Amino acid sequence: MSNTPKPISEENEKAAMAYALKTLEQMPKVNPEELEAHLVAMLVLYWGALWGTMGSEYATGFIESQLASMAPGMAHDRFTKQTH
Repeated sequence: MSNTPKPISEENEKAAMAYALKTLEQMPKVNPEELEAHLVAMLVLYWGALWGTMGSEYATGFIESQLASMAPGMAHDRFTKQTH
């Protein structure tokens, strides 16, 4: 399995942009301080989702590479010290 990310299709990219723009349209029309608080909350939400996705992909790649290195006949490093 390749760890190379798949490109986002143009259809999915357009759908994501439409969703983000509709979210922005729902922002309350308030004073600048409250608007800033709402924008920061949205950024935290979106960045959290982005990093969560990237973290899952990274973890999957890491686990797959660890398991591949444990296959019989594969050269690997030993990270434990034998005491007996």
